[in-house]
Amino acid sequence: MDTHTIDAIRTYLAQALMMESVIHESYDSSSYDVCDLSGAPEHKREDLERFLDASQEESFVEVLFAFIEESELNEVDIYRKAGLDRRHFSKIRSAVSGKRYRPTKQTIINLGLSLGLSRPSFDILLASAGYALSPSMREDLIVMFCIDHGIYDVYEVQFAIETLRNDS
Repeated sequence: MDTHTIDAIRTYLAQALMMESVIHESYDSSSYDVCDLSGAPEHKREDLERFLDASQEESFVEVLFAFIEESELNEVDIYRKAGLDRRHFSKIRSAVSGKRYRPTKQTIINLGLSLGLSRPSFDILLASAGYALSPSMREDLIVMFCIDHGIYDVYEVQFAIETLRNDS
């Protein structure tokens, strides 16, 4: 990765972190209540269970393989570009048959990069496993910048993160 791109990421980080600071200062946590269902009547718990059943979306594995199919890329190329070995990818694939698998955020980021996903698709893939890119985390901002600028090489993104991790 060239110095021009690193400098562009530095500028992006400075602007994004300044915006996050302004948003964080205006947040008032006292206006939010905590919901406690421990003493709730049985019908409330049943309502919650019905809601969860109706609201649950596709699993991470389902979303991932839909993106892989849509990309028309070879699975082997995808997991190699993502820096995964065959066994790790096989573990992900076996989750299709009912086994639970929750990948790390970094694994999902690497797979999203190897697929060349757009930001909205990237967000969908991360959300399917319960993750998101946060504008308050430097590493996530670097990933956002790279996606927005078409930088999909996992090793270049990791290089940018390592180079700028402690930059202030």
